[in-house]
Amino acid sequence: MAAAWAEVLGIPKDQIGRRDRFFDLGGTSLSALKLAITLERAVSFKDLIDHPILADLAMLVDDRSVQRLRAVPERLLILSSSG
Repeated sequence: MAAAWAEVLGIPKDQIGRRDRFFDLGGTSLSALKLAITLERAVSFKDLIDHPILADLAMLVDDRSVQRLRAVPERLLILSSSG
């Protein structure tokens, strides 16, 4: 996540801390949209507004990834029982 922020904001990754806020580091609405694209839409503009701190946004993305992984076996079970 920090690497994506660094790329979009044009600052070195080592200057971004876990508790830094995207918009305090120079982020704009345009750079927020670029971040969403860089992260392959893993976050939305609203996500960044609601979770502007790096660690919080990373936790949101991690939580969503876990939820998707848990949903895969359930989908496979539904598909196998319907066929």
